[in-house]
Amino acid sequence: MDYRDNNNDMYGGQYGSRPSVNDALFGGIGTDDAYRISPSQTSYSSYNKSNSTDWGKIAIIALVLVILGGVGFYFYNSTIKYNGTYTLEEIGYQGFTMSVDQLEAMSGTTMEGTIIIKGKNATLDVTDQSGNVSGDCKVKIEGSKLTFENDGRTLEGTYDDDEKTITLNFMGADFIFKKK
Repeated sequence: MDYRDNNNDMYGGQYGSRPSVNDALFGGIGTDDAYRISPSQTSYSSYNKSNSTDWGKIAIIALVLVILGGVGFYFYNSTIKYNGTYTLEEIGYQGFTMSVDQLEAMSGTTMEGTIIIKGKNATLDVTDQSGNVSGDCKVKIEGSKLTFENDGRTLEGTYDDDEKTITLNFMGADFIFKKK
């Protein structure tokens, strides 16, 4: 058995007739010398490298989709808390606040009001002694500020996250709607 160094020069004798490490480990399969393993089954030069770039492209596309999905969910989740039906519970005027029931008992008139928010759309319906304000509109949400828009008219309000209420200032009075 011949032994070769890295320069493929032969030397021998000091190990006697012991088999090489490659012969002992790999049973002599495809190994011609002690320092080189020649794979007999796989040719690395014929390896198709496009497979690795395909997986890279797939990983990048998946990452982009996850990021876009997260951003979309963030904006969806940030407006979903406003969705629901709010009913008129209290009215405030010049620092005094009364429940709708107290105001009705005192004035002898009925007051009703609802706000229904679904995403960026809303329906307002407020009825009191002076008439009825109702209609479908768009809602813009910026933090706790809500802006209802319809046909060039706007009505602004604020959202109280702790109380789950919307306060609209209309005709000098604060109309406070509570989420059901």
